Amino acid sequence: KFYLAPERRTIQHCYQLLRLNLPSTTATYQTCRRYLQSLPKPLVAYHRLGQTKFEALYQPFIDRDPSIFLPMQQVVSDHHRFDLLVVKDGRIFRPWITAWQDYRSSKILGWAPSVYPSSITILQAFYMMVLHYGLPEMCHMDNGKDYRCKILLGTSQRVSTITAQGVTDEELLHIQGTFAMLGVQSTYARAYHGQSKGRLERTFGTFAEYIAKDSGYYIGSNTVTRPEDSTLYFRAINKKAKKQVLLSWEEFCEKLDAFIAFWNANWHGDGKGMGGLSPDEVFARYAPEPRKADPKTLALALTRPEVRKVTRNGVSVMGYQYWAKELLEYSGQEVVVRIPIVKPETALIQTIQGQTICTAWADYFVATGDVAVDNEKVNAARKANLELVRTRSDSLHKTQGLKTFLDLPTPPRQELPDLDTFPLAAGAEPPYRPDQKPALKSPLDI
Repeated sequence: KFYLAPERRTIQHCYQLLRLNLPSTTATYQTCRRYLQSLPKPLVAYHRLGQTKFEALYQPFIDRDPSIFLPMQQVVSDHHRFDLLVVKDGRIFRPWITAWQDYRSSKILGWAPSVYPSSITILQAFYMMVLHYGLPEMCHMDNGKDYRCKILLGTSQRVSTITAQGVTDEELLHIQGTFAMLGVQSTYARAYHGQSKGRLERTFGTFAEYIAKDSGYYIGSNTVTRPEDSTLYFRAINKKAKKQVLLSWEEFCEKLDAFIAFWNANWHGDGKGMGGLSPDEVFARYAPEPRKADPKTLALALTRPEVRKVTRNGVSVMGYQYWAKELLEYSGQEVVVRIPIVKPETALIQTIQGQTICTAWADYFVATGDVAVDNEKVNAARKANLELVRTRSDSLHKTQGLKTFLDLPTPPRQELPDLDTFPLAAGAEPPYRPDQKPALKSPLDI
């Protein structure tokens, strides 16, 4: 019980606990040691190291052979954080890379360095891959939340719509993700199992060795591998000391691009299916005809879809305010806003049913500091709105001959009998008639 526990007690510790709980025991330390060392190693690993380590060490796995695939049949993607420091806009940090790798040839097809990875960097690297090499058949990805986002996989949500009869209704909106729109299959690696995408993990290990350690700004991945002078960098991070010489973000990106190009062209591997060739050579030898994406479909697939309600200044998404004069007709209604990941300065606006409304511009009404320019823009927008409303109004005024309830024909008058002809009840006074005024009294008549 004491030894097979996640606290990983030493054998001596367990022996002392045994004597504490069973003072009458005759077992010696050597006896306990021989017994504990005779336990099955999988059993010890499961209880002392945890289930994840147990599965990594002792569970069976599929021995995958990349040579049974063709290039672009399967691509793999993941993030990697470099063990070096760079500076950007005065901020010191460890940079990340998001990469897409061809599983057959190990060729890095697309990559995006970043301060911190996200679904945007995934799509940026994916766009780079598709632009140069076409669409893959299947994407095998990390199991993190960045790869399970609605941009890649799509989403469903309930939205309010207005029917043709003008009635507000609610319906379930299905928004396709990037992979579904482009006809690409997707699978995910098991959580916390790097071996599920082992070829890319080994490639990242090569990057860590030859990029981070040769940069001159290596800080190690842990306290064991961390060099002594790395404390200077951490003091700079904590503003306890200044170190003027740091690798800039621009320099890092240039060095990363150069090394990836060198890796693809000159890194001769002995792994499965490589045959001593470089990734570029294997890719060129076995790659089929690229599967090109339709430019319009690709542009639409590489957008972030958001559902927003139209206000007087357009639609607001992620701090941007998108406006176009065509949105006036949809004020108060929900629309789909598709923001391109490459150029978020514009957005495609669609109805809930998927019909394109217009292209809207970001932050059109944000003050620029030039009062004349700002007034010119807002006045032009107001004028466009008035023209649209007046155009619709003119079409209404052209309709002639419409009636209102005041134009209904007057029904024929029916003569009512005189009040005097009605019989009076016994003791009742005749009703008052305007032509028979009662006699008025004055104070003198009292």
